[in-house]
Amino acid sequence: MTENMKIWLRRLYLEAAEEHRGAAQNEHLWALGSEGETAMLHAQNSVEHVKFAELLTTWAENLEDEI
Repeated sequence: MTENMKIWLRRLYLEAAEEHRGAAQNEHLWALGSEGETAMLHAQNSVEHVKFAELLTTWAENLEDEI
């Protein structure tokens, strides 16, 4: 992988992480406005989006160490 490819991939990971953080916030709000099982599903989706954002951020940081 070239240095440019690493930079592009890092940027892609970080942009995707931000999108998933936004999705997590939306899911959290939907959970607050929902009841029962629907609220629980939105809450679980929020947590999953946060975890995925953290994973993408970690991958971006690992690429940064290689650049």
